[in-house]
Amino acid sequence: MIGQYAVFVAYLEPGDEVIMFEPFFDQWLPSITFNHGVPVYVPLHPPSPEQAKSTSNDWTIDFDELRKAVTSKTKVIIVNTPHNPVGKVFTQHELEGIAAVAKEHNLLVMADEVVSMSHFIMLRCRLIGGYSTTALSSTTSLMSESATSRECGTEQSLSSLQESPLRAQVGGSAT
Repeated sequence: MIGQYAVFVAYLEPGDEVIMFEPFFDQWLPSITFNHGVPVYVPLHPPSPEQAKSTSNDWTIDFDELRKAVTSKTKVIIVNTPHNPVGKVFTQHELEGIAAVAKEHNLLVMADEVVSMSHFIMLRCRLIGGYSTTALSSTTSLMSESATSRECGTEQSLSSLQESPLRAQVGGSAT
């Protein structure tokens, strides 16, 4: 939680918009609004009730809805994979689509991937920053040792960011 809050402190100006896929992790909303950001909701669509044996991965993104949500005030898209609370692991196609929208509009992607390295998820989880140098340069990935090692309660978090204006704002370098 500290890492995502730090991203909003460093990156948001009053009135800047942050796109969140709904439903969303409950800590994002106060972190955005405390930093004078404006949440913008883009729904993940659940599977059809008629679909037999659906899973969390059957939830879908409507990329037209995502593009329509972007305005001149949008600064950040939050991607959470596996998604909390739905559990969806975004596909390569979905992550590439999100990265394309971010690139087109010069947006930061805050990739909340705190449980992506858990042993049972590693084989199927793809990280958004790994698709191209463009996606990597506009992505900050949030990881958590406490989530990875299942040691809840520890106050350790890690935010990694390649060379970018945000890195300069928080006083670090990628080396």
